[in-house]
Amino acid sequence: MTYEGAHSVIGPLMKDLGASATQIGIIAGLGEMIAASLRYFSGRLADKTARLLDDYYTRLLLESGGRAGSGIRRKLEGGGAADRR
Repeated sequence: MTYEGAHSVIGPLMKDLGASATQIGIIAGLGEMIAASLRYFSGRLADKTARLLDDYYTRLLLESGGRAGSGIRRKLEGGGAADRR
């Protein structure tokens, strides 16, 4: 819940630090695009691999990779330890 609440103040914080609206939009948009792409492709890979191997641990590993990608995106956007769920 902290992440969702803190996520809404990233734009105003970046503005206070001197970023323009265009820069904020590009940074936030790229972060969201990367996270969504990683979730999409890791999910497809997990489904395809699960059909081939039908293995719980394979799906778990691939899904964890997608979640790790989201965590990396948060770090790149400047999120701290308090932002993690």
